[in-house]
Parts: sequence; C-alpha cells; structure tokens
Amino acid sequence: MLTQPPTFRSEVFIPVRRERASSSRLGPGIHRRARRRIQPRRPSRRAALALLLSLVLISAGSVAAGRLPWIGGQRPAPAGPSADQKALLQLLAANHYREFDTAPLADAPVAAWSSLLDDPFTRLVPAADVARADQAEAAGYVGIGVRLRAMENASAEIAAVADGSPAFQGGLRPGDEVVAVNGAGIDGLDIETVADLIDGPEGSVLTVSVSRPGAEVTATIQRGTLKQGTVVARLHRWDNDLVGVITVPELIAGASDEMRAAVDHLAGDGATAFVLDLRQNPGGSMSEAVDMAAAFLPTGSVVATEMGLARATETFTTEPAPIEPTAPLVVLVDDLTSGTAEVVAGALSDHGRALVAGAITAGEGGLQERYPLPGGDALQTTYASYVTPLGHTIERNGIPPDVAAPTTPGDTAQRPSPDGTGDVALDAALRAAVSQLPLAGTSASDPGSGGS
Repeated sequence: MLTQPPTFRSEVFIPVRRERASSSRLGPGIHRRARRRIQPRRPSRRAALALLLSLVLISAGSVAAGRLPWIGGQRPAPAGPSADQKALLQLLAANHYREFDTAPLADAPVAAWSSLLDDPFTRLVPAADVARADQAEAAGYVGIGVRLRAMENASAEIAAVADGSPAFQGGLRPGDEVVAVNGAGIDGLDIETVADLIDGPEGSVLTVSVSRPGAEVTATIQRGTLKQGTVVARLHRWDNDLVGVITVPELIAGASDEMRAAVDHLAGDGATAFVLDLRQNPGGSMSEAVDMAAAFLPTGSVVATEMGLARATETFTTEPAPIEPTAPLVVLVDDLTSGTAEVVAGALSDHGRALVAGAITAGEGGLQERYPLPGGDALQTTYASYVTPLGHTIERNGIPPDVAAPTTPGDTAQRPSPDGTGDVALDAALRAAVSQLPLAGTSASDPGSGGS
C-alpha cells in the first residue's frame, strides 16, 4: 500500500518513438479487405492473330538487333543494381554493425533492405525528412506524446500515451490502431513513415484516425512541446516489509542523480528492498545508464560493451561508489523498455545484483546514425550494438525476465488496494523483492500473500 505521497513529482511526456514488431497478434479493429476476383476476358480471333503477329515481329527485331528474345524462352538476367545503389550498398557494408550477404540486397530495392537485414532502422531518409529531423532535434521534444509499435501485419499501434499530452487530451488510448493521418490511409506504410506523418512543427494541427474494438475515432490534435519525465519515489508496504519503488521514465540528464537521491530518501524512511521501475523507458544517455547501474554495483563493474564491425569496441564501467550495494533489488521492465534502459537491466541482471521482472524488453540495444548523401538524402543504419557483461546482444533479443508478469502497455499507474497495488506486474516485483530479504518469512514466499 502507498504509505506516503510521492517524493518527486513526475510529469511524463514521451515523443513519438518507433517501436519494433513485438507481437504476432492482430491489433484490435483490423479490417481485412477482400480482393475482387477479376475474370480474364477471352480475346477475339482477330485480336489473337494480331497479337501473334506482333510477337513474331518483336522476336525477329530482337534477333536482328543481336538481342536474344525472351518470348518462348528465358527472361534475361536482371540488370543488377544501378551505380547509385552500388554506392549505397558500399556505404552500408562499411558501416552496418553486423556482417551480411550483399547479394540479396544488390537485386532488391532499397526499401526492402530493412526486412532483408532484419534491422528496422536501416532505410533511405529523404532530404525533407532529414531536415525536419534535424529541426526537431534542435527544438527538443515536439509532438503529440505517443509511442508507436509496428505489428507483424504492418499496422501501426499506439503502444503508450503520455499523461497530459496532446494525444491524451485528444482521447487516444494505448492499443488503438492508427488507420489514417490527416485523412490519408496508412495501409502499406512502415512504422517510420507513419511516425514521420505524425511528427510536425509545434502548434500545427493534425487529425489521427484510429480503430478500437467497436468503434473508429478521429481525434484533432495540436502538436506541442513535450516535457521530459523525472524520477518518482514511492514507499510500499508488502506484508511486514517496506519496499522503495523508484520509477524512471527516461534516461535524461540528471536522472541517475535523482534516482540516487530517491534511494537515499526511501532508505531513510525504512525501505529494506527496492524496485527500479523502467517500464516504458525509451532509454537515453549512455552516461546516465552507466551512472544508474553504478548506484548498485561495485566500482569498476562492466555495464556494457559497444560493438560494431566498423567501430572500435568500447567498454563502459562504473566509477561512482554504489549508494546501495546489498539491499534486494528488482528491475521491472516491459516490451517498451528499450535502448540504454535495457542496458541497465542487463548489467544488473548479469552481475547477479537484481532480478528482472515483467516482460521481455524491446530488443533495441542498437545505435543508429544517418550518413549524408549528395542531394540531401541520407542512409540510416545501425552501426553498433550494446552487449551485456555476459555477452548477451541486446539488439533484436531484449532482456528476458526472471519473474514473468503481464504488463499493460501505456498503464504504469500504481493503484493502492487492500490486496496489493492494483498493478499486477508491480505486485510481482514487490513479492520478488521481499522474498530476497534474509528474514522474509513464510508469508513473503506465499504466492497468495498481498500488500497491506
């Protein structure tokens, strides 16, 4: 039960973020479009004779010109990649973080490279999008406050909506399937393109049409500047023990210092175990991730290694002394925990310092860069990936939980109730934290026990 109000006030605003496919199920409200069968018309005898004569003339002309006709024989070999595509392929091979077979990519359009590489971040970025992305980075977080997830059927689902954001005020919900932006359908568009359509300058207005069970809704939303989240500290009583729960929305500058202050405050109030809640955390600064892990690990501990074929390997280790080196610790994650937040979970898990609870993380431990091209376009790809201390590659794999617990996308509210917090995943984390205490007792290990 929540025994005191939050120590740190939190207003969490999350920009549009591109999520990888994380589920094989169809999103709610998906409508399959039936294809109309087109019956072929039988040509008239006169038309058939004319067609036959034209084919004979084409074949004769081809032979006379020294070209082998493909009609009635074999098609000519593909022309192969153009000079521009060869240059792109060379640029990709020189910078991509993994080895790959260039042959399939040479005969495929650049738009297909992402799927062939199993890297959703490899794509050709048009000049207009490059300029807009640069402006957005300079201006800070501007958007509507949603995170998107790409489903395996290529639809775009809203994975999370930030409290108080323009999207929240417009009535969008986690689980909504985006069907149109500004009245234009998104069928066939990849998740990056959908996110680009939603992005835009501050103060501009857009409409987002979504499908949810039993309804289709169109929301009119004004884009705005999104505030970054800060750390929230809460004290929970589970059975007879006090557990400090520290929620870190994202790894922005100062997050690790706030977390250390929260740990110190909660310990002073009697917390003997801790839960580090990284659900929906999109990551951020690697230095913040290292400092956050350092709060619980001995000085000199390896946090992660950055590895890529084209870059020098770099290993990140802890420097500040830990503030809490021994108290039981559980890291709570979900399928939206990504990037350097996954690094924190992986490091604490590999060193045996914490249990991981919740759901397997997003598997987005890669680093991307845009390489400029003549004309203003850019080739974007993943140039390196983070590897945990025990050699686990985060990219495409994620961090699996030790304690599996269902999570609800977009819902991290902690609701005190007589039988627990009302948050199933948090309850599992609290139970796991208390079970590690030396004097936990039988009640803490009883799966049916709850908070009080």
